[in-house]
Amino acid sequence: MCLPLWLPAVEAPREDINPALLYWQAFAVMPDLAPDDQKHLLETQWRTRPMDERAGELASRYDQSFKLLKAAAVAKPPCDWGVDMSLGPQALLPHLAKAKRCATVAVLRARWAVQQGRPEAARDNLESAFVLGRNASRDGTLISALVQIAVEKIVLSYVVQQWPELSTETIGSFLGAIDSAPARGTMATSMETERMALYGWLVRRIQELESKYPGNDAKALEEATKLLDSMVSEEGGTQRSGYGAAVIQAAGGTMAGLLAYVRELEPLYGEIEQAMSLPYTEFQPIIEQLQKQITDHPNLLAREFLPAVSKVRDKEFRVIAWLAMVRAAYQIRLDPIHGLEQTPGAFGSGPFEYIRFVLEGVDRGFKLKSQVRNPDFPEVLIFAEKPGPAFSVDGPSAGKSIQ
Repeated sequence: MCLPLWLPAVEAPREDINPALLYWQAFAVMPDLAPDDQKHLLETQWRTRPMDERAGELASRYDQSFKLLKAAAVAKPPCDWGVDMSLGPQALLPHLAKAKRCATVAVLRARWAVQQGRPEAARDNLESAFVLGRNASRDGTLISALVQIAVEKIVLSYVVQQWPELSTETIGSFLGAIDSAPARGTMATSMETERMALYGWLVRRIQELESKYPGNDAKALEEATKLLDSMVSEEGGTQRSGYGAAVIQAAGGTMAGLLAYVRELEPLYGEIEQAMSLPYTEFQPIIEQLQKQITDHPNLLAREFLPAVSKVRDKEFRVIAWLAMVRAAYQIRLDPIHGLEQTPGAFGSGPFEYIRFVLEGVDRGFKLKSQVRNPDFPEVLIFAEKPGPAFSVDGPSAGKSIQ
C-alpha cells in the first residue's frame, strides 16, 4: 500500500507530544454513558461481588481514552495545561474533574482486568491514572495539588483493597512506575502560584481601576466593590452581598487604602510556604498557632482567601504515609520476616507499627499504623493476605465488614 505524498510515514509512536494534549484527547473520547449505565458501573459496590458482564462491557468503552492516557504517561515533554494564571480567580481548571473521573474508572477497569486474569492490563490502568494525577498538579495551584492527592488515594486505596488478588510482580511494577512518575506537586510550592493568581491579580486589577478613574475615587471604589463581591459566593454559587463594601470600609474607604490593604497579604504567602515546607515532626507543634493566625487575622481578605493550612498539609502528610505503607507491605510480601525493617516510616521515624488483623475470628492479614495523627481516627491501612469477605481498609471504619 502506498501512502499519500502529504502523509509522512510513521515508524514509531511519538513521545514528543505535550501530555496535556493527549489527556484532552482522552477526555474527548470518553463515552457518554446513559444514567442507568453510569449508576451500574460507578455506584455499585463491586468490592462485595464480582463485576458482571454488563459492568465489564461498560468499562471497556473507555478503551480509547485509556490508550491515550497510557501514551501521555510515557510522553517526554512536561505537562502544560495552558492555564493562563493572569486571569486570577477567573482561570478555569476543567481538567481536574476529568482527572478524578479517570481515576475512578481506572480502578474499575483494573478490577475487571484482574477478574479476567489480565494483570498487565490492570497495572497499565493504575499506572496511567496515577501519572495523570501527578500531571494534574502541573499548573501549580492548590486545588490541583489537592486533586492530585485525591487521585493518588483512589488508586492506592484500590491496590490495598485488591491486595491478595494482585501478584507480587504487578505490585512491584506499579511501585516502579510511581518512582518514575512526575514529582508530586506540593502544598508549599503551590503558594507561589496562589500568590500570583490571587494577590498579584487583585493588585493589578485595583491599579487598573485607579488608572481608569484618575482622581475619581468614588467611581473606582464602586467598581472595586463589584470586583470584590464577584470573588466570593455563598453555598449554591450566589454572590455574597456586602463583602466588597466591608473590605473597602476596613481599608479606610480610599483606593490608596485598599491597595495597601491588599498588599498586607504578600508576606503571609511566604510565611505559609515556609511552614508548609517543614517536615512532619516540626509542622505539628505549630499547626494550631498558624491556623489561628490566619483565622483570626484582622485582614478580611486573609481570612477569606488564605488556605486552611492544617487541613491541606495534613492531607499531604497522609497520602505520603499511604504510599510508604504500601511500599512497606510490598517488602513484607517479599520478606515476611525482615521486610518491615527494610522500609522506614514515612517521615524517618522507624518502621510502621505492625499489627495482625483478625476479622470474625479469622486471621486475614495485617495492619500498618502510621505516626500521622488524624484528629478523628488513626491513620492505618489494612492488607489482606487471603481473599474473603470485604472490609474497609482505611478511615474511621477500618477493619469493619462491608455488607
